[in-house]
Amino acid sequence: MEGDITLFGIPRVVPGMVIDLNSRLFDKKGNYYIDKVVKSFSKEGFRQVVSLGRKVL
Repeated sequence: MEGDITLFGIPRVVPGMVIDLNSRLFDKKGNYYIDKVVKSFSKEGFRQVVSLGRKVL
């Protein structure tokens, strides 16, 4: 596993999708497979914690 990121609830993501990351703050740039998604609801809103898999070559 490459790490986790927290996203808003929209757009919806599911395991097996590929996410394109381009961060100026962290050394995570490129396309990564999504291994796991944990969704949560609270008064702050809908969130998704996405577990990143291997980088797409």
